[in-house]
Amino acid sequence: MDDRNPFLVWCEEAGESDQDAEESFADSAAEAAEEWAENRHADEDYFDEIDVCVKAPDGTVSKWTVTVEMEPTFSASPSKAKSR
Repeated sequence: MDDRNPFLVWCEEAGESDQDAEESFADSAAEAAEEWAENRHADEDYFDEIDVCVKAPDGTVSKWTVTVEMEPTFSASPSKAKSR
């Protein structure tokens, strides 16, 4: 069982309301917003930044801007150039 707090997260920019909220177990509202964005990133046209609403277990609603930070990925393969 997850001992973190249940938060509700939704995105008004996507036409959602609190009735459409998804449950996210997290230690903070910020973490819940980040988790929601990570899970939805591919479904929302690869946004760079998005605003989401988070409802805490005590009923407090806050709005968070989540920014996507791309990490470079490196890979190596044999060169097609002739060796000397």
